[in-house]
Amino acid sequence: VEEMIAQYAAVRGVPPDLREDPHALLRRQSTLLAAAVSAVTVSAAVALATGPRRPMPGLPLEQFWYAGASTPRLWRVRIADHLTPRSVVFQNAVRTASGLALARLVAGSLDLSHGFWVLLGMLTLGRTTAGATWSAVRSAAVGTLIGSLAAGALLISAGDMTAVYAALLVPMMLVAFSVGPVGGPAWGQGLFTLVVSTAFAQIAPVTWELAEARIVDVLTGSAIGLVCGVLAWPAGARGEMRRSAAALFRATAPLIRLTVERAATGHSAPGTRADAATALRRTMRY
Repeated sequence: VEEMIAQYAAVRGVPPDLREDPHALLRRQSTLLAAAVSAVTVSAAVALATGPRRPMPGLPLEQFWYAGASTPRLWRVRIADHLTPRSVVFQNAVRTASGLALARLVAGSLDLSHGFWVLLGMLTLGRTTAGATWSAVRSAAVGTLIGSLAAGALLISAGDMTAVYAALLVPMMLVAFSVGPVGGPAWGQGLFTLVVSTAFAQIAPVTWELAEARIVDVLTGSAIGLVCGVLAWPAGARGEMRRSAAALFRATAPLIRLTVERAATGHSAPGTRADAATALRRTMRY
């Protein structure tokens, strides 16, 4: 790649040959150079993913800086990157932990039957944005209501006949765990309500009130998840994405200016190589 870059730069400085269109020649070489750099980059990435770390000739050192870093250093970098309120991972962790703590407090204070459903509802329905959480909560509420009505009808009709619940449990689990993740929160919550009602009916005598408790617990957990989503970073990663994109543009602006200057004039001002290296290092950070 370095030889190709040197050859390309040499051809750009040679007076055009009348026998061949210089622009067509430069376009071909530029396309070939871009394809070669992409191929080398992919090859280096695959080699890093499948084998031990080793030097990557022909590529900037900043591009795969982690290839030569030790495992403790990589852990330090990852932990340091996320130990800040600006980290989306940190924001999600705080939102989830606060929601679980509040759900546990509410379930214990109100002495809700099967209170762990409150925590499970908050954990499964919480999203990274308040809007997405509200959409999931609405779908889950409808699905839980329909599933609870179906579970109540099943418990009333089957009564204490555990053989019926035992026969239905495996097919219900197969359908719930296959269709639920694909169908969305409504299907997932509705079918899961049928599954837990069928399972609990084999452990101890239950009535239709189990379905009622399921509705109350899921709605409580959904409300807690929605409150946490509204109070803690309701826009999710949107703000961090804007800040990161702005930082990337600011970092690449000097590099673009230097590139255009070199392409237009054929030479660079004194100190341009150092400026370009600094701009490249800043760009690679993002």
